Amino acid sequence: MRLLPLLFLAIVAVNAYYTLSVYAPSLPQIHSRIINARNKAFIIGATKPSTFCGLDNATECPDGTSTQVDGNMTGLAAAVPGGQFIFVAPDGIISYPPAHSALRPPGSQMGGFQRAHVISECKMPITILMWSPENASPGLWACPTARNVPVRKEAVLKATTSTFTGSGCLTVEGIEIQTAGDKFAAWAYTCPDSTSDWVVSRRTLTVFGKKLRSVVGDIFHVCYLVNDGILESSMIGKLKQSYPSEPIEHLRARYEKDGYLFMKGLLPRSDVLGCREAYFRFLSPSGVLQPNSAPVDGIFDPDNKDFNYPSIGAGPFGKEQINPGSFASLVEKAHTEDFYLEFSRHPALRDFVSALKGWGDNTKLLPRSLLRNNTPHNNAIGAREGGMSEEERIDAFNKNMMSNGFLELGPIKFLQDNGGGRWLLTEYEAGDVVFHKPHMIHASTINKDPENRIRLGTDLRFVDSSRPHDTRWSAPFRLDDGL
Repeated sequence: MRLLPLLFLAIVAVNAYYTLSVYAPSLPQIHSRIINARNKAFIIGATKPSTFCGLDNATECPDGTSTQVDGNMTGLAAAVPGGQFIFVAPDGIISYPPAHSALRPPGSQMGGFQRAHVISECKMPITILMWSPENASPGLWACPTARNVPVRKEAVLKATTSTFTGSGCLTVEGIEIQTAGDKFAAWAYTCPDSTSDWVVSRRTLTVFGKKLRSVVGDIFHVCYLVNDGILESSMIGKLKQSYPSEPIEHLRARYEKDGYLFMKGLLPRSDVLGCREAYFRFLSPSGVLQPNSAPVDGIFDPDNKDFNYPSIGAGPFGKEQINPGSFASLVEKAHTEDFYLEFSRHPALRDFVSALKGWGDNTKLLPRSLLRNNTPHNNAIGAREGGMSEEERIDAFNKNMMSNGFLELGPIKFLQDNGGGRWLLTEYEAGDVVFHKPHMIHASTINKDPENRIRLGTDLRFVDSSRPHDTRWSAPFRLDDGL
């Protein structure tokens, strides 16, 4: 096999666009796999790109089902005014900005891909793109998209930079390009404002959430990324808002009918942020926070490796991670700290549950709760809208529960395997609380906050102490308690 650099690029048509696939003959598990643009990255193995069209007349929109680039991979085949250029970020991710934007991280590199022919005996020559071939290395890598997702299934394409040299990734020899035509392939890649905070309903109580963008009907104008892809508009709905000022009998009827209540402003915002600040101040010795940042902001240090800071319920903690002073040990210990115990016993919570359920003085908060942090770009909590009867929910739980406590790690796959349904999402603000019945199925999205803020939430369980209840939640949370 020989590589012949293409020096006479003037012969390339100005408006020619190309599809992308992996060239890695030594890695049959990823060789020849398609590459698609998704969420401002190029994903190996993604079945389709994430695209949208901002035109009023949908018939004028390009197809939007394939990823195409120009001949030197400097721009996408996007019709949006201004186009969408391609750059390599300092962390190695080959990326592109949202529509109508020229923003890119400081230190990003524009250009750098060079074309070459691959000549093999008895085979037609193919054209590949290489990264910095003058350094005698293609410099391209197939890296995990999330923890526990094998590269053979899906991988993010990265390039060598001064700060990224392929650690934990597989070497890719090049990007094979094939002529697709001279028409735009999509109006724009990514979804509008795809850098917004992405949230989904969580168990019982949301401690902190960033407000989302506008909603038209039931369709959110953002993308929602979960462990196994992007939730389509048909997969999502909006949580109904309720307010503390409403008559309790109305709220009780709504809870019984829908299986949940999304209470706006039940807790004082200052109390929520106070708990958030105390929590991250407590975790700061682990190195999880960006130096010199305010604890209440919970800014994840971008120099950290994401997999060393998994969320409770989103990934296992290895034995090597659980040692005195480590992130894992502090996450566990936070459950018994005064700042959290006082917050979880907030009178507004207990009083509301007591009134809603009519338990009075028998309203009891179980000792075992979950204080979840969700660091950026890490796996989310695996799993539907509660459109099932109580019996169906229990049946689904018993039949499908995995050994790790999940019904399914992929929320999209869960819907596909269980006859459809919708995930309910909403605009969370500090002080909002979600109450739901015990068998309501729930999950979360991957945290893609552009400012690297850590998402924080807590799950609490209340019972009627005068009646028998599950005793497994009678002790504070431990990483090894098996629940």
